[in-house]
Amino acid sequence: PNCCGTLMNLNHLASALDRIWCIYEVYLTHSLKKPFTLNFRTGPLTGALHQSEETDAWVFHVFSLLQSINVAEAQATSKDDYNKIMKEIENYQGAANGQVGAEALNTTVKAMLAKQAIFTLVS
Repeated sequence: PNCCGTLMNLNHLASALDRIWCIYEVYLTHSLKKPFTLNFRTGPLTGALHQSEETDAWVFHVFSLLQSINVAEAQATSKDDYNKIMKEIENYQGAANGQVGAEALNTTVKAMLAKQAIFTLVS
C-alpha cells in the first residue's frame, strides 16, 4: 500500500486507545512495517520529555494507559465492524510465545506504544 505511516492524535483521555478501529490501525501499521507516531496537544510523543512538566506528565500518563488496552473490550460504533476486525485478527500471532488473536495484538499494540514512551523517557 501507498501509506507512509500512521499518526494517532490522542486527547487527554487517550480515548482512541479504547476504539477497535484505532487499535486495528495500529495493527495494520505494524503489519505493513510503517512508522507509527503518537501525537498529543503539544506535538509528537517521541522526544517530548523534558520540554515541560506538562509533557513529562503526559508521557507517564500514556505509559500508564497502556495497561488498560484490550482489543476484545474495545468499543465500536458498529457491531458488524467489531466482528469483522475480531475475525481479521483471530489468527494473528505476535512475537510473544503462544499468544494468538486479540491477546497477541494487545501485546503488540502495547509494545509499539510503550516503545515511544520509553524512547522518550531515555532521550
